[in-house]
Amino acid sequence: MKRFLLLILSAVLLCFAAGCGAAEEAPAAAGQTQDTEQDETDAASDAATVNVFDDLYGMDKQWFTALKSVDLEGAAVDATLFEDHPLTLITFWATWCGYCIEEMPVLQALAEEYAEQGFQVVGVLVDFQSADGLAAESEQEAARGILAEMDISYRNLADTGFLLDTDFRYITSVPHAYFVDEEGRFLFSEASGSKTAQISGSRTEEAWREMIEELLPGDTQ
Repeated sequence: MKRFLLLILSAVLLCFAAGCGAAEEAPAAAGQTQDTEQDETDAASDAATVNVFDDLYGMDKQWFTALKSVDLEGAAVDATLFEDHPLTLITFWATWCGYCIEEMPVLQALAEEYAEQGFQVVGVLVDFQSADGLAAESEQEAARGILAEMDISYRNLADTGFLLDTDFRYITSVPHAYFVDEEGRFLFSEASGSKTAQISGSRTEEAWREMIEELLPGDTQ
């Protein structure tokens, strides 16, 4: 079943990647994304279920509280990544997503600016993956090259296997982001303009700053 879900995800991402060279549509009001189509079968089967984002703190809906992954340097990563960080921005990106790459220097600057208040940024690479969720080595190498060129030092994960038992299929565009607390639980930002915990599309530095300052605990600001 996990392999089947991953094949669906990879197929969607392949369609998405193939369209990147086409003329880009005007960005939506909530932010700029490079979109992919939602699988019609998934949409139909999910129509009668509660949307994953309607229950922000249901433990069965938490993607990151039991995090088990590997970063782009090959180091194991778990939910202790969030400890001592009351606020983490998790951003999903791909090497073929121009908006994702353009946004990286802004996120890097904010990570440095708010580091002393316990804020961090964590990237999750969602390029084409093997059956276990690990990005192909060629994609990892391309990602490392981009990060080096952009002088990005915040941590980036290469293994999305921990998401295979979740509603990861709801991520249908990149960049795509979530704020989580020190336990990896979703946080909702009113300033994001979203009705749920998901933040779809790139944002300006000012917009990210507003969300960060909204969500940082008062005693850290």
